[in-house]
Amino acid sequence: IISFFFRLLSDPLPERSDLIYLFGQTQHNQNSVLHKGVSLFERGVAGRLGILELGTGYGYPGNLAWEKDLKMMGLPKLPLLIPSPPSGANPNTLTEAQSLVSYSKKERFEKIVIIAQPLHTLRSFLCTLTARKEIYRDLGIYVQVGEPLPWDEKVVHSQGIVKGSRIDLI
Repeated sequence: IISFFFRLLSDPLPERSDLIYLFGQTQHNQNSVLHKGVSLFERGVAGRLGILELGTGYGYPGNLAWEKDLKMMGLPKLPLLIPSPPSGANPNTLTEAQSLVSYSKKERFEKIVIIAQPLHTLRSFLCTLTARKEIYRDLGIYVQVGEPLPWDEKVVHSQGIVKGSRIDLI
């Protein structure tokens, strides 16, 4: 699994993709993906940046808070809102990935770049691969690790339930 992870992290980005997607994070971890997403958008990796359309809860500050933060970071247009998981489905990494891949299929996206904070990168990618296998096998998925965050900082993670330093949460 270690060699797989290194290969995953070393995969070059395509010249152009259809979407940069920021996996939902808790408030303690959100700057990792927000900053990386804006940076990739400014580099022209994709013409759209997407986030989950979901209010506050499950540790996620909500798309309205993220829209405001992204604007303050210089994103020139509102992010694309990816519909939240179906009613009754517990929002988690897998259901978020399923929503993302379903939307990508509906929009006929060919390539997407997903960003997750370092502790969440492998899980986000594996969940997106699982959704790709079930929903839209032709989708190209590229991964970027969010900006680094201090390992010893105390944070809330995992739908706002798990607490500890990032190093303890590995």
